[in-house]
Amino acid sequence: MTPPSSARSSSVSRKLGKGKIKLVQQDTQLDPAQASTTGTKLHADSTVLAVVGPAGSQEVLAVAPIYKKAQRLPFISGSATRTTLTNGSIPNFFRVVPNDSVQAPTTAKYIRQILKAKEVFIVDDQTAYSKPLANGVQANLRAGGVKVTRNSVNQKVTDFSSLVSKIGDGVDVVYLPWQIAANGQIFGQQMKEQGKKAIIVGSDGMDSGDFKIAGSYVVAF
Repeated sequence: MTPPSSARSSSVSRKLGKGKIKLVQQDTQLDPAQASTTGTKLHADSTVLAVVGPAGSQEVLAVAPIYKKAQRLPFISGSATRTTLTNGSIPNFFRVVPNDSVQAPTTAKYIRQILKAKEVFIVDDQTAYSKPLANGVQANLRAGGVKVTRNSVNQKVTDFSSLVSKIGDGVDVVYLPWQIAANGQIFGQQMKEQGKKAIIVGSDGMDSGDFKIAGSYVVAF
């Protein structure tokens, strides 16, 4: 996702020496289908020289076949962390953040050694970003002797009450590798409503003012 615009595209010009750079904004809304639509539009415009974004790993996978055509359009993400994105299969894709092979063990180590968790409840949001990150944290926690219960919920769901009810009394930490921080806020509020005392740990996608559950943690790079 390039920096979000309003409902319509917007642009701004900047001078560079004797030339001029025009910045065009598109909002992919963390949606692979929308990313494909905007990607096709940008690729078809020969005046577009590079793309900053998308934000989510699932969006990168969606636009990769489009931007790889003749390798004309390099694109760089400031937040897509799926490890395989930079394994060489998308030669014109770049990123400026560590991938999940760094984030997952670091998160698991913090949960295990700093928060002293013995039992963790993990919920992925079924995206190409969330699932492999959840897998990595889960594997590292189990390797360290931590009991892990795994669940999954669609990113578009906003009522988590039935899922929250599955959190047992012995759960110390709930790990949410989610992209939509507002959903994490709802999840945390519903935990409080049901009297759940576990600590929430969110991934980098939760690093937002929309998530402000007291006593929670967010792991971001």
